Amino acid sequence: MHSSNELKTVLPNASEEIFDIIRAIVEIGRQHNEEAKIAPLLKILPSKLGLDSNNTIWTSADVEEALTRFKNAYKLLLQVPNKLRNVVTIQIGQEFGLTELSNNEQHIFEAIKKWRKERVGAILSTHVTQTTDSFTLIKLLDDTPTYNNFEQIFLNTLPIKWGLPIFEEWQSISMSQIYIDKLHRTIVNIENKADSLPQAKTTLLPAQGASISSKEQDINGKSSMSPLKTQLDIPNRALNSPNTISTRAPQPFLQGNKNSDAEQKQTRASDHPLLSSEVDQKRTVDDNRIVPHFSPSVNTSTSTDIAFASIKNIFNSLSLREQHLLWKKLVEEYDPQ
Repeated sequence: MHSSNELKTVLPNASEEIFDIIRAIVEIGRQHNEEAKIAPLLKILPSKLGLDSNNTIWTSADVEEALTRFKNAYKLLLQVPNKLRNVVTIQIGQEFGLTELSNNEQHIFEAIKKWRKERVGAILSTHVTQTTDSFTLIKLLDDTPTYNNFEQIFLNTLPIKWGLPIFEEWQSISMSQIYIDKLHRTIVNIENKADSLPQAKTTLLPAQGASISSKEQDINGKSSMSPLKTQLDIPNRALNSPNTISTRAPQPFLQGNKNSDAEQKQTRASDHPLLSSEVDQKRTVDDNRIVPHFSPSVNTSTSTDIAFASIKNIFNSLSLREQHLLWKKLVEEYDPQ
């Protein structure tokens, strides 16, 4: 039986008298056989329509007025399913973050997909237990080839998977509150889980074996790794491929500018983490050429291997065009023949 408060959620402008008539009609309709309908039809409904319990004193005017009340109440009763659907749709949208009272199911479904991608995008189905309501909701939202509209997911499939009838078979308005409460708890659990996942990823250079999975890139929409930097830390070096147009001015390093040559040669070996423990940090400048001074206690073979690995690492971080320019520059500088 619908309470007045329940009916007010879908029929906010109706009177208490109308609610009494609607409840009487619903009670009659719930009886499974004709004999069971006789008593409420003859005793309960007339009193709700304003008729005297003694039908012998009814006048034509009384009957006409009662029939008008019955028609008005019945029309509103027929609107309850659609109005309830609108209310539930609006409530679902609000649970997913919509602030406007929209009952546009397509608009709400787009907002839900945005919530899945942006608010809880880090969540995978593997992050939640398969027997939970959270897992069920995540799987339905992610299975877009099968479930691709609001009604299919939120009015049919999800209620069934949560042990409720589909929307069209709800026998009471209170069923909607049970469903919305369950949906609310599920959304809170998913958001809390998303917030608990690590946000920061350790950034490693390629030479150190760092990699990022395609799954993480798909979920976050971009790689969590920072753009590569050269170990020489050349100021404002554009990491553009040969086919990419850069908006930055050409750097002196790429132009072979003499002033930048001196600046680059003055880069300290201690700036490179692989060389700092092996190479003495003093360098001397002789005719714009840098000659590293190795500590006498350092094994030359080991230092050479480290230096070669570092140079290789630098080359790997450059584009093919930059590698060619750097190699040409090294040949001109150290092997002028």
